[in-house]
Amino acid sequence: MDIPTQEAITLDNVSCMVDGIVRFRVINPSIAIFKVQKYVHQISAKSQTALRDIIGSVKLDDLLCQRTQIAESIKSIVDSAAEAWGVDIAAIEIQNIEIPADMKRAMAQQAEAERDRKARVIKAEGEKDAAVKLTEASEILSKSPGALSLRTLQTLKEISADPSEKIIIAMPTNFFDKGAEVISKYGK
Repeated sequence: MDIPTQEAITLDNVSCMVDGIVRFRVINPSIAIFKVQKYVHQISAKSQTALRDIIGSVKLDDLLCQRTQIAESIKSIVDSAAEAWGVDIAAIEIQNIEIPADMKRAMAQQAEAERDRKARVIKAEGEKDAAVKLTEASEILSKSPGALSLRTLQTLKEISADPSEKIIIAMPTNFFDKGAEVISKYGK
């Protein structure tokens, strides 16, 4: 039996439209027919009420993520009432949950912001790792006098692979050190 679409308000005040399905079997036909008027109608009414009650007690995120557990809660409420009607509730399933379009947009923006945040964290961690590696490389290069010159030559070779408008002026690595000595010795 279908549970007709119900408007329900979640614990965090989000209005949503929810429907579902109830699977049941009559275990005591005489009680179901003679002691209850229209047991199918009673199951439908109880299912609708339980659906609204349970949805009103959970937040939207929980409703979207925990359908099975919520359906089990609804089932236990309906099953306890239906037992007295000679009916066993086999299962209740929440089929559709419709939320307002503006809420969908807000959720999409939140998800995008979360993905952006994670990307920034990953990028920052990568930059941190690169800085550590560069620090280690500079320490190694500084311990070997010719290593920095070889690295400079290697960089020049890489730059010169594409001979587009580039001007390369190669100077000794200690050129500015000598200039500083001259300036300090003779003044400006």
